[in-house]
Amino acid sequence: MLGSKSKSERRKYQRIDIECPVKIILENGCEYSEITEEMSYVGFHFHCDLEKATNISPDGLNNMSRANPVSCIVELLPEERDVISLQAQVESMSRLSQNEFKVLINFEDATLNLEEYQKFKGFIETYVSH
Repeated sequence: MLGSKSKSERRKYQRIDIECPVKIILENGCEYSEITEEMSYVGFHFHCDLEKATNISPDGLNNMSRANPVSCIVELLPEERDVISLQAQVESMSRLSQNEFKVLINFEDATLNLEEYQKFKGFIETYVSH
């Protein structure tokens, strides 16, 4: 389409390839350890299987959308740094194959805890400057 912007051009924040261990703690107490694939100043995504996707979205995979996010706490566990703990939301989930899903975690409300968000920003900026 003439004049349309690519997805990357429309993004508010650049995505950076960062593999970082994280712990996702859902409101119901379930915890999941994952590895990020890409991060930005407002979130990250990871891949998971059907069982984990179903547990993350207790209202059913078809109800998982930006209109119906699941609240969680995300603990980033970067090497040689303190744990960074942020309020977040599981914003969306998309099926990649029969048993693989991509889960999007959003930090946009993370600025409520400014000290933790500043630590997160500093962590991201070490990758942006490379």
